[in-house]
Amino acid sequence: MDLRASPADFAVFHLSTRGCRREPAFLDDFDRRCLLAVASGLAARLKVAVHAYVLLDDRLHLLASACDATAPVRLWRRLMAVHRLAWRRRHGRPPPAWLDVLRACRVDSVRHLLVVHRFIENLPLSDGIVHAPAHYRWSSARASLGARLDPLLTWHPAFLALATTPGQRALVWSGWLARDGEDAPRRLGGCLVRDQALGTPALARMLARLSESASAAGARGAAQGAGSLPPRTSQRANSAAVTNIIRL
Repeated sequence: MDLRASPADFAVFHLSTRGCRREPAFLDDFDRRCLLAVASGLAARLKVAVHAYVLLDDRLHLLASACDATAPVRLWRRLMAVHRLAWRRRHGRPPPAWLDVLRACRVDSVRHLLVVHRFIENLPLSDGIVHAPAHYRWSSARASLGARLDPLLTWHPAFLALATTPGQRALVWSGWLARDGEDAPRRLGGCLVRDQALGTPALARMLARLSESASAAGARGAAQGAGSLPPRTSQRANSAAVTNIIRL
């Protein structure tokens, strides 16, 4: 998906779900491969650009954008519907109930987008699963660092603007992933755990209406488909995001 024409027109969302009592969403690597393959097909069909992702046993995170602001939520709903069906068929039992809960956070600044991108790809390292983000197979980190091609991913113009060549961009991104001084990703993670809103009440109401309208579309779709970082923006721009808890 090409975002170069009018990137300002695209709505960017951080979509995630978190497990209760550490219930796993995947029992083996086949489950993970199937979910990524389905996500790639849905992203192309719904014209959603996926910029970063991570699949952990008890958490799923996706950074995505689309010209249609409802499309990322619809993609997530259809993806979870297919994953629940595949889980039931493969494992002979209902999937974890927490797969029905979506946290959708609107991203409204370049710096916030890059912070969320870093937060997502650093999660396996933060959890002590690996010693470096690129060592984790089930995230976008390897592709972001130029170590592999990932058909699911489309780079956002803000990420491409980090450097002029892929090699230079990989070096810049590797350096930022390795930085420990900036605590914005940890603040963001705490917000997601506590279900706090990052934005204004008006934006929260807008996202709630968006989610309600996407719910019906998602149900129909599931049935059919079975060198340096950009400067800091103002505090108002950086806070123009919202976390909304949605029951599918």
